[in-house]
Amino acid sequence: MALIFVPLLAATCLYSVFLWWYSSHVFVVVVEETAAGNQQTEWSDEPYHDWLWQGLYLAYMVAIWVVPAFLVARVASPHVAENWRPYLFALFAFALFWIGFPIALLSSMSAESRWVIFHPGLFQRLMKCATHVLIFYALSGVAVAICIPLAPWMVSDDSFFSIALGGFGIGFALVLYARMMGRLAFIARLTYIRPPKPKKARIKRLKKKHVVVTDPWDVPEDVRAEMEATGAGFIQPEDLPPLQTPYEGDVVGYNVAFADVPKPVEPSRKKMDLEEALPTAADARADELDTDERRRRLAQIEPDKLEMARANNPKEKIPEHPWRNGIWLFPFSHGTNIHWVVVSGGLLILGVLIRALRATWPW
Repeated sequence: MALIFVPLLAATCLYSVFLWWYSSHVFVVVVEETAAGNQQTEWSDEPYHDWLWQGLYLAYMVAIWVVPAFLVARVASPHVAENWRPYLFALFAFALFWIGFPIALLSSMSAESRWVIFHPGLFQRLMKCATHVLIFYALSGVAVAICIPLAPWMVSDDSFFSIALGGFGIGFALVLYARMMGRLAFIARLTYIRPPKPKKARIKRLKKKHVVVTDPWDVPEDVRAEMEATGAGFIQPEDLPPLQTPYEGDVVGYNVAFADVPKPVEPSRKKMDLEEALPTAADARADELDTDERRRRLAQIEPDKLEMARANNPKEKIPEHPWRNGIWLFPFSHGTNIHWVVVSGGLLILGVLIRALRATWPW
C-alpha cells in the first residue's frame, strides 16, 4: 500500500495546487468584472502563467483570516463538552472567516496596493450602504454554510452521488459567492461620499497667513523714488545693485536693447526643379486607392461592445433589485458556465483522489 500511497499523495498535492490556481483565477475575474458593472463576465485570453499572481494573492487573503480564525476557535473550544467541541471549532472558524474575508479582499482591490487589508475609504462607503452590506452577509452566509457539510460528505461517503453533488455544489457556491462580493463592491463604488470640510481653525490660519512674493530684480524703493524725483526713465539691469549668490558671487542681469530689430526676411518659395518628375494621373489614382484601402480597413474594425455600451451610457446606476437580478442564475450565464463546470469537475476529481488516499492509507 505504501508504494501506491506515496506517489498518489504527491499527485494529489500537485493537482490541488493547479486546481487552486484555476479556481482563484475564476474567483478574481468574476469579482472584478462584477465590480466594474458588467452583466456578463468578459474572460480575457491571457496566458496561463499570468494567473499565478491571482492564486498567490487569494491564498494570502484567505490565510490572513483562516489562521486567526483557527487560533480563536482552538482557544474557545476546550471550554465546552467534548462532543460539542468540533462543532464549536467549525462555528468560530466559519464566523471569523465569513466576516473578515470580504472586507480584506475588497479593501485590497480598492486600495493602491493589492496587499492592503484595511482601507478607510471602503469602510466609509460600506457604512453609507449598510443595508446592502447586511443583505450580502446574510446571502453569502447561506452560500458558504452549504459548503461546510458538503466538503466532508463528498470525501467520506462511498457513493458517487455524494461526490458529484459536493463537487458541483461547492463550485456553484464559489461562483455565486464571487458574484455577490463583486456586486457589493459595485454598490460601494457608486456610493457617494461627501469630502470632509476643512476645520474653521485651519481656514482662519490660512486667511491670516499671507504669501509674499519678492522679485530679486525689482527696483529698490530708494532708486524708484530717485527716478520719480529726477524724471529718469528705464534703468538697465547693470545699473541696479547686483544680486548676491553664495556660489557665483554678485550676479548682474542682462541689459535690454530698445533698438529696432529688422524683421527676418521670409525665404523665397523654392522653385520646382525642371528635372523633378511631375505627378501623373496614375500616381493620383494610386493615392486614391491607398486612401480607399485605409478607409475600408478602418471600417472593418469592430469596436468593443462593452466599451461602446459604456460610452453610450456613461452614467452608472445601482440596479433596482441588485440582490435578485443577475445573481442566482449567474453561474449558468454564457461563458461563466464553462468555468463553473471546469471548477466543479476539478473538485470532483479531487474528491476521488482523496477517497483513494483513504483507501490506500498504510498506517
